[in-house]
Amino acid sequence: MESAPIVKKSCVICGNDYQASPSDKKVTCGLTACVSARKKQTHTGKHNQWSQGSRQRLAELGETPNLTLGTAAALQSPIAGPFETNQAAKYWWLISPHEERYALRNLRKFCRDHSDLFAPHSWQNAYDGLRQVQASLMGRTKRSVSQWKGWRLTRPAEHGKNEGDVALPLSP
Repeated sequence: MESAPIVKKSCVICGNDYQASPSDKKVTCGLTACVSARKKQTHTGKHNQWSQGSRQRLAELGETPNLTLGTAAALQSPIAGPFETNQAAKYWWLISPHEERYALRNLRKFCRDHSDLFAPHSWQNAYDGLRQVQASLMGRTKRSVSQWKGWRLTRPAEHGKNEGDVALPLSP
């Protein structure tokens, strides 16, 4: 197999010669200073912003029919919608500040549906806080967090079946 031909090119910044294939679009020798200087020349004042006319044309189009239908379908889908059967849903075992135990699937749905358990805090704060506890337990945070406002996570084996347990249906 033959290799591509190599030609000698001259850097547009420093004038030094360098080797490259004829189809190569590089115009600098590759030194950091030359590459940086070239980018300053070619990218000055460019922010890849849309023009006002382009924004207006896009706004006039609105949502495409496919997007409108797809969004509605996704919200109703047991795999993609806000259900226990969502493909991203995980099993969670929680202990409340009052030592009530909850076994559930889809923490976001649980927090949204049972926001009264987390009052005066919002369900979003509860969800974020419990996710932070999970991340800490898995060693993914710098700071150790073992609970959120008295809510703790446990493992299924530690969860057990005690008399005070609140049984929530688990989807298979």
